[in-house]
Amino acid sequence: MSVDMQLSLQLKFSNLTDKSCPALAAVLSSKESFLRELDLGYNSFSTSGVQELAEGLNSMTCRLKILRLQGCGLTAEICRYLSQCLMQHQILQELDLSSNGIGDRGLKLLSHGLGSSSCRLQTLKLYCCGLTVLSCESIGEALKCEASSLLELNLSNNSLKDAGFKIICEGMYAWCSLQKLNVSRCGITGAGCRYLAKVLLELIDLDLSMNHIGDKGVKEISPSLMNPLSHLKTLNLSYCSLTDSCCAELASGLMSKANILSKLDLSHNNLQDKGAKKLCIGLQSPHCKLEEVS
Repeated sequence: MSVDMQLSLQLKFSNLTDKSCPALAAVLSSKESFLRELDLGYNSFSTSGVQELAEGLNSMTCRLKILRLQGCGLTAEICRYLSQCLMQHQILQELDLSSNGIGDRGLKLLSHGLGSSSCRLQTLKLYCCGLTVLSCESIGEALKCEASSLLELNLSNNSLKDAGFKIICEGMYAWCSLQKLNVSRCGITGAGCRYLAKVLLELIDLDLSMNHIGDKGVKEISPSLMNPLSHLKTLNLSYCSLTDSCCAELASGLMSKANILSKLDLSHNNLQDKGAKKLCIGLQSPHCKLEEVS
């Protein structure tokens, strides 16, 4: 445990329970507290404990910007209280609920806060939360909101499939400020990548790793690398069932004057020697901006 009351309180893996929540809530609501970050990951809290914390967060004197509750055994009901915080607490910028079974019902409850004009959340992490395609409409609606300030969204290790990914991408078409999207291991295929065309022009960082997008998926993505309006700098395609057949398209993207990609991960794919040779043609181009390839 490390404590810096001016900046951060790290309490993950500390065997905390609901009994600690009233004291933590008191700190959050104290006018004397300058706490900006609270990490409570991998402790055991129930709905009543989170409700106590929410009361502290809703205080007008609370200055907390980052709250991490990953792996705390939380369920859907806690999202009701956190949603209220997002609607009332205009300072919170990062919320991590990863590895909690909030499911589709929890996400729907949370989306009420995400769509609020008072919400200032910039980073939302929902890794392994039991989400399905049913959650995607709520996510898409939140992304469409003109008031949304969300810059980073982690939905990795949820069963969104192509149908869910389509809804999320459609949500990003208008008013969306999102810059970093992680949909690793979400059941997306090559067919789902066609929905990325407009999205890739806005994103800076995209993680598609551990999805079986195959060569077809890369062929859908590659033209965006050559678009002068593209902002993409980091692309993760590891464990994506790629072969040498997609490498010519990638090389063409790397050779484009418009390409600004600086980090590309192609590890754990079946590119073989033929694929590596094709990629090297792109890497040798004076227009290639890559700083890191793996």
